[in-house]
Amino acid sequence: MGYVLDRASPSGDVDAVVLRFARGAWSIGVDSAWDTVTLTRLPGPGPEATDVSGRLPWSAAIGRRLQWVWVLSNQQGYADALQLEFRDCDVTVQLLAVASILRVRTVHPAG
Repeated sequence: MGYVLDRASPSGDVDAVVLRFARGAWSIGVDSAWDTVTLTRLPGPGPEATDVSGRLPWSAAIGRRLQWVWVLSNQQGYADALQLEFRDCDVTVQLLAVASILRVRTVHPAG
């Protein structure tokens, strides 16, 4: 689990999230021409990434199976976010494409 960071950004913007599973790695990034999310299966473990497996929301998901994945569209019909729900975990993660970078958000159960 890691973030590929924009080294030119002083705030450490996230260019991509690399998810590593037992059966392969995936990269979630942004198509900067359209500000839409991309999902790419990676050959091998993927690029160098800053380990964030110890940080929320990812620490709650480590070791859990990915149960549901949603593609979220904005009012103009662009697929600008993914939502990931892990099995037996109260944390749902949203990855939003905003101005050519990814924003990581957490959705918690109400009540």
